[in-house]
Amino acid sequence: MADSSLSDEEKKIARRIKKSGLYSDQTWDECAELANQLQDIYHWQSNSDGPLIFAGMIWFFLRDQGQDIAWFKQRVRMARAHTSKKTRATIIVETPQGILLTLAPNGLWLLPGGKVEARELPICAAARELFEETQLKAQHIRFLFEHESENYLHHVYLVQHYTGTPSAESDATKLHYIQKIDVQLGQMPSQLTQSNQDILKRVISCQ
Repeated sequence: MADSSLSDEEKKIARRIKKSGLYSDQTWDECAELANQLQDIYHWQSNSDGPLIFAGMIWFFLRDQGQDIAWFKQRVRMARAHTSKKTRATIIVETPQGILLTLAPNGLWLLPGGKVEARELPICAAARELFEETQLKAQHIRFLFEHESENYLHHVYLVQHYTGTPSAESDATKLHYIQKIDVQLGQMPSQLTQSNQDILKRVISCQ
């Protein structure tokens, strides 16, 4: 099954694997069937050695995991749903007054942060957004965890050391502080988004 979309080196690898004995005739047929079953999520452009070898890798993976094709498809779809969400850098800023919050133009309280731009590292986005919204320059930023909400994948960072005086700028119209004890007691502003409440609870529970 020649495929002009494969490079000469890929064709050599495909022939070498096919002749190596790794794939028996029966296994090769099962790989072809598996490639057909994967068509709805991978949309192969042709029935070629490339998809068959890739399907073969999945075949051995499923065999070793003791799982079936339905399980694999579900994991692929979950992974795609995960990566399709917008990425946000979210910052926990601990100040003498409490943990810093910003008021968005839509009236919601948020932890400082914002969208991670294309080709931007999340930690760089955290430092940039923190300065744009609060005029604070982070002296040390520590990654805490990732948090997945309905619409965003949050990269959560902790800032305990910074320079400057907090001032609402850019998308932030006002600043507010919340105490750790209020987070523990669940006494948070009603306008604080659920995802930010969940992030705060995770942060406090880890301390």
